[in-house]
Amino acid sequence: MLSSKRIYIIKTSENELSKFYIDNKKLASEKFIKGKKLKEFILDEDIINYALDVDKKGNVHLIYLTYDGILNYTVYSSKSKYFNVVTIKDNFFPDTLDIKAIENNIHIFYKTDLLYKNKSLLCHYYFCNNNCLDEKMIEINCPKYICPYFLDTNDNNIYMLYCDNYCNHNYKIKKFNLNSNLWEDFDKNIFIENAHNLNFFITPRNIGIISYNKSINKNIQTLIKYKDFNNSNCTWSKDIVISDNTLNSFKPLIFYKENYTYIMWSHGNNIVYKFSGTLTHWSKEYTLNINENTTGAYAYIYTIPPNSNFKINNMYTYCIEHIYSLIQHKLETPHKLNTAYKLNNINSSIYKLPSSNTNLYFDSSSLSKINYEEIICEKNKTIDKINSMNSYLLSQINSLKNDLNDCELIIKKLKSDKLKKEQKLTNDIISYEMEIHNLKSKINDNLITKNNNIQSLLKIIEEKEATIKNLYSLLKK
Repeated sequence: MLSSKRIYIIKTSENELSKFYIDNKKLASEKFIKGKKLKEFILDEDIINYALDVDKKGNVHLIYLTYDGILNYTVYSSKSKYFNVVTIKDNFFPDTLDIKAIENNIHIFYKTDLLYKNKSLLCHYYFCNNNCLDEKMIEINCPKYICPYFLDTNDNNIYMLYCDNYCNHNYKIKKFNLNSNLWEDFDKNIFIENAHNLNFFITPRNIGIISYNKSINKNIQTLIKYKDFNNSNCTWSKDIVISDNTLNSFKPLIFYKENYTYIMWSHGNNIVYKFSGTLTHWSKEYTLNINENTTGAYAYIYTIPPNSNFKINNMYTYCIEHIYSLIQHKLETPHKLNTAYKLNNINSSIYKLPSSNTNLYFDSSSLSKINYEEIICEKNKTIDKINSMNSYLLSQINSLKNDLNDCELIIKKLKSDKLKKEQKLTNDIISYEMEIHNLKSKINDNLITKNNNIQSLLKIIEEKEATIKNLYSLLKK
């Protein structure tokens, strides 16, 4: 999972590609067929977020969240209508969505913020044997700007890496077995300190890999650690630094092809990668010179054939045409890839100033010894580093702005709902008070009427008693 609002690239069994993304609050699909780009809007509703997956038959399973706080599920391009999966309650709202279509089972994951706690709740909703099961899995102690969980599948198992306690740098892995439909604690103690841009990947050989960025010597570097999931006694490797320490690297991605594991990250407008067959010894750096400002990370969804020696969950690209050039031809062998992209360590001695106690003098003979090309090269490296950092920070700022806009819309919606409910409650209270007042008036009227009737009866009784007295007196005489 790269972010809460991914752009998906789907590859069908006919090698056709479709791109899914949110365009002006609408879910759009973009196809590239015979050199022509075809775009269509899939849903009528305005949506905040969505996620999708493809099953073995090539059906696209889609979940999406509307601005009314309703989470819907549907099978795209089928005649079946969508049906409501989850109606979000007033006290929380999902901010991440994921869906996994494995065999005949659909698994939906979403995270919500607990307003009464400084934590988040991770929920799992799935369809199994025509039954819908909803379970609240775990509470996550993780900042809102950090991606809290990561999913991958292998051998009919779902693995979830999640942040148990960000302050203590503690992560855990849970494993869901599709045969037993039960979760188990697969790994309870994974220590990853001061990491960001995490990515979780399981190779076809069932080797778990965690890649991430970390600041080392004032540069942002790419690191990995791995573990053999086939061996229960195996432990995680030590942190392995993949990128060179002279450049900033951002958002590492992992894919696997023909027994090689590739780590790929962005540097400015270029894509840099390394590969390894052992995970301990890595190749030199290679660069894909794309030079496109719109290069980004896409979720890549496709039907994985049995015993496949190729697996990719995410990729860097800038358009569908570029993806065709990547997947429709076999990758060249590692030693035939692009020329190495590697920079030497910065020689700080050329910037060193003399001591304040040293007398300065001008020696014209030293001019010929100054390596101006090296100074210019180091200057260009520094500019590249600054530009790369600016590009990364701008992308982060834009992402945060989009999240802020969505949060403002959600807050506006919640305030509107709250105002409507308060108004309804106020009207109900007024109505009930009127009913109580009317009932009291009726009771008072009834009491007055009864008192009047009692007084009339008492007067009649007195008159009868006087008549009886008079008759009694006449009888005596």
